[in-house]
Amino acid sequence: MKTTVVLTLVNLALVITLGILFSKSLSPENQNTVTDTVFIEKVLKPEVQYKIKEVPKTVYRYQTDTVVVEKVVLKKDTVILTLEDSTKLEVSTQFLTQYPSTDRLIQLLLDSENLSLSLQNTKGEVFKKEYSVDILNNSYNYVNNTLTSKKKSFIKKLSPYVEAQYRPFNNLMDLNLGLKYNTRKINYEIGFNTFYYPEFSKSLGADLYLKLNYTF
Repeated sequence: MKTTVVLTLVNLALVITLGILFSKSLSPENQNTVTDTVFIEKVLKPEVQYKIKEVPKTVYRYQTDTVVVEKVVLKKDTVILTLEDSTKLEVSTQFLTQYPSTDRLIQLLLDSENLSLSLQNTKGEVFKKEYSVDILNNSYNYVNNTLTSKKKSFIKKLSPYVEAQYRPFNNLMDLNLGLKYNTRKINYEIGFNTFYYPEFSKSLGADLYLKLNYTF
């Protein structure tokens, strides 16, 4: 009886702890990230392209919204543009001369299967590239106006986890410690299980397990 009470309390405490940790991860306090600014005494050198070149599935080209420039003045390292409505726009020459052939990013939209990049080139043309992506299995690198990818290593696709399960109608308790390997459709899980089923046995049991989950 004493063993049963202890095991029940342990499982209950574990479930409560996991619930608290999960709720904290969703709390607004964890969404207010404090940004650290680090100054580096060297010029940025983008990471080289990956081996696999990705081709956009669709490219949309938009009509250019022309803004008339009335006057251009160069003052030291700043270009001052006077627009048609007398608005003045100051642009650093470093903005124009560093990475001069790189398209300017206007918007990035990303989900698990699609990447959308809205860009503007040095001719002022605005366009959008849409790619099919697989962020679960691949790493991506967008540099020199090209998206490239590489396969994630086996180790990076492994996720360790702890799982507690309680079935109240039959008073069955499980605690799993395992590794999960995710693919696009099938998830593989392997690990060590401890269980307590008082209706069948008064002692604590243990076993290895293998799970397969199919995602529709």
